[in-house]
Amino acid sequence: MKLFLIIWALQLIFCARLMAEGTPFSISFGPVKLGESRIPINLHDFEIIKKDSSEGIFAAWVKDSVQWVRTENNLLTPRARMGFKINSEHPNIHFKYAGKTILPERRSTYYYAEIYVNLFNPGDLFIHKGKNRIATVGLRAKTKKRRGKAHVIDYSCSRYNLVFEGLEDEFMSLGCRMERRGRWGKEKPRLEVTWATTNYRLLDGTTPPYTSFINDTRPIKMTLVDNDGVKRVVTIRAALPKRLRRFKSAIGFGPYQFETRTATQTLLPRIAPAAMLYTKLDLTNSSSLRAFDALVYNKSLFNNFGLYFAYDLADAFDGRLLFVPLLGAQGLTFRMDKNDKNNNLKFIYPQGFEVVYKHAFGFENYNFIYGMFLSPSSDITYRNLWARFGKGMFWEVNYIEYQDGGDRAKMYGLSIGLPFLSFF
Repeated sequence: MKLFLIIWALQLIFCARLMAEGTPFSISFGPVKLGESRIPINLHDFEIIKKDSSEGIFAAWVKDSVQWVRTENNLLTPRARMGFKINSEHPNIHFKYAGKTILPERRSTYYYAEIYVNLFNPGDLFIHKGKNRIATVGLRAKTKKRRGKAHVIDYSCSRYNLVFEGLEDEFMSLGCRMERRGRWGKEKPRLEVTWATTNYRLLDGTTPPYTSFINDTRPIKMTLVDNDGVKRVVTIRAALPKRLRRFKSAIGFGPYQFETRTATQTLLPRIAPAAMLYTKLDLTNSSSLRAFDALVYNKSLFNNFGLYFAYDLADAFDGRLLFVPLLGAQGLTFRMDKNDKNNNLKFIYPQGFEVVYKHAFGFENYNFIYGMFLSPSSDITYRNLWARFGKGMFWEVNYIEYQDGGDRAKMYGLSIGLPFLSFF
């Protein structure tokens, strides 16, 4: 019961914290899903422009309609509903926007529609009466210098120190995907950067989103132009590693409280040194092979090693919360004291999972991980629970309990983990 209460409490903490940061649930809307609100959006900063419009067409923002969405190419952008009222008796009024044809609802003496418009990549919206276009509606962001941040650099770019120069006073969003290129074991990085901005376009008029590929530290430069013909040179640069390693490891150590007993002997709780080894081999972007070894020794010896296949099963809160099953087996060695001639090596098959909270508690690139192993066997009691926080270096709280007949070992403590070897 205590174990389930711990899991339930951790889930409440995860959900409360993520919702406090403004991250909605990942509900799909066609090719997009709801994303995290990274900067405040005021619709007064976005001006609706009607071109070649006939009388009787009205357009305005719908209050409190801003949503942040993540597109298929990993770009996080805001959208808002634009409401339209058209005074017309014509039986065939329709809209064309973003490759779709939209039919408005007919009210008593007018047509009405609310259409989501991408604020960072609006494009033009066209209103038709039969075969004739009667209005073009566009969008322009006010270009005054803003006190707050106007650039949305997604968490997917945070590891690469991405810098975008040249449009500091313009709204824009950038998202990243890391690609591996080259032979397995000697792979090099290629960063795909997708970005969009409201007012500026390429010189040939091509609309966003745009994609840039960065292979090393050399910057990418290009010239953009707005509707008034004002040109700006923009620069994108990032810091990429020379190699992408598939195999990574870490070592850990720290003091543990250690308690052991057999059918004939009990050693009271005492402080014991603990040493850990963690390894991970990335198979794909969402799966890996993992191994670990934990050794605790003070009069008694307890060694726990395991090999597991891990894969990303599900995510929520715009990918910030990840559920990872762990499928594999373990070996346990228990020795009561130096007089114990039997090492009592056992192979068991506990299964487990991890819940990963990315960029936890407002710390970019820091992860909070809660995990556990439980044994399905009724003959052997085995529990292994851990909570970890950090990025390269990390802190871990761990609790392990093992019982097989009269043999019992229980340990818990705090350890520090440090990056170790990496290759392939």
